[in-house]
Amino acid sequence: MYFKLPSFIKTTFITLVVFLILPTHAFADETEDIKKVVVAYNFGIVKMAKSSTVEHMVNIISKKRANKLHLWIKSWHDNNLFMDTALPKMEFTNVNIGKGVAKVFVNEEWLYRYIDIKTKKITHPATRILYAMKYELVKQNHGWVVDDVKTLSEKQEKLILGSKASD
Repeated sequence: MYFKLPSFIKTTFITLVVFLILPTHAFADETEDIKKVVVAYNFGIVKMAKSSTVEHMVNIISKKRANKLHLWIKSWHDNNLFMDTALPKMEFTNVNIGKGVAKVFVNEEWLYRYIDIKTKKITHPATRILYAMKYELVKQNHGWVVDDVKTLSEKQEKLILGSKASD
């Protein structure tokens, strides 16, 4: 003989599993999707610095953000400057997801320098910058996109390298 649960208890248990446990799993998946967009955005910045286009980022940035990025990189390139950059470290500190919006907090370490495209000389010395960043994402039909980026704090350290781009 075995113990048989009343049907209302079974129904309640199944309802709890569906409404409490499964959304937690979906929330974790959504958090990972959001983090992937932020990582792709940052590596998109590295590529954009070399190509001067944001076309490779159209699925992960809003039109508003695309316009800002285009103007930013165009201003450097119009002055014959090329950003040589790397992102050796990213650490997500918090992800807050609301209805159709997400706020993502990240500590980042960037290394970069600016090189004159014509002379190949370094115009802005190699610098390590530690940033605390806040990304605001919005959910669109095809998924999450970066809509706004704010620098919360910044700490710079000049690095000693040669004066030619080949150094």
